[in-house]
Amino acid sequence: MSSNKENLFRSEAQILESSKNFLKKENISFDEYKDSFKELCFNYSELLDQTKLITRVSDKLQNKLNSAYESLETKNIELQSTIDELTKARVGRKAQTIILFLGLSLFILEEIVLEPFIDNYSTNIWLSLSIKLIIALLLKPLESFVESFLLKAAKKAAPGVINSPVTS
Repeated sequence: MSSNKENLFRSEAQILESSKNFLKKENISFDEYKDSFKELCFNYSELLDQTKLITRVSDKLQNKLNSAYESLETKNIELQSTIDELTKARVGRKAQTIILFLGLSLFILEEIVLEPFIDNYSTNIWLSLSIKLIIALLLKPLESFVESFLLKAAKKAAPGVINSPVTS
């Protein structure tokens, strides 16, 4: 690889070496200086043109790289957002399932344990309905709590998966 780099600038190195050798000479005429200077100017002009071309190509490639990087960053943000939404949805479904079983268990428990007690000591049907209403009203806050707990567990299991808290 280094030989390729050496070959790449071989003609420029030869021109430089030739100019240095020319300067070491003694008794050089004005015309020889003039001819040498013309040759040096021509070679410098060629080198400058090549440098401009290389710089333009390099700038275009850099702009393409920057554009690709920005596109990749945007896609990465979108992907992370989608992963977060999917994780929240999965956790939300899991929380709903847990609360469904908890709610059914509480209603069954209320029917088996509290209903006979209420029927024996009170004829007020509103008491039983109030207990069922309280259980029903507690389901949503319990679901939010379970969902929050499961999201924290998912965040600990896979850091960086969930960036924002769930809003119910």
